[in-house]
Amino acid sequence: MVMNQSENTTLSGTKPFILSLLCFAVFVYSAFFILMFATGIFFRGWITRVLNDYVPERNLTSSVIMIVCFAAIVLYGLSFLGALLMWKQKMKGLLIYIISCVLIIVIPYLYGIGNFITVIVFAVMTISFALFYRRLA
Repeated sequence: MVMNQSENTTLSGTKPFILSLLCFAVFVYSAFFILMFATGIFFRGWITRVLNDYVPERNLTSSVIMIVCFAAIVLYGLSFLGALLMWKQKMKGLLIYIISCVLIIVIPYLYGIGNFITVIVFAVMTISFALFYRRLA
């Protein structure tokens, strides 16, 4: 059976359904956290008071909360951008996503507030996306 050029490009250009689902999951997850941290910037005074009530030894300031929220918005924005580029089947999307995931995992551990569930979620998502690296151009 001989395939002509148009059939070949159509087959290679199709996006796997699982990749679409993974990208959609990252879109929702990242957008939720971007909105949550954007809200944190606007209500940083209240968040500072609550955190200082529950963790008084940290003595957090409003400016620290703003910096944390802004950094999280940037990192989750990179995660969203990486998923968007992978949605368009671009290899650099996978690289951007992996870098943002590593930073989202590592930075909290540097400050002693890391969470094991975050490591598991981002590791599973990164491995899942990496399985499609041959489909990305």
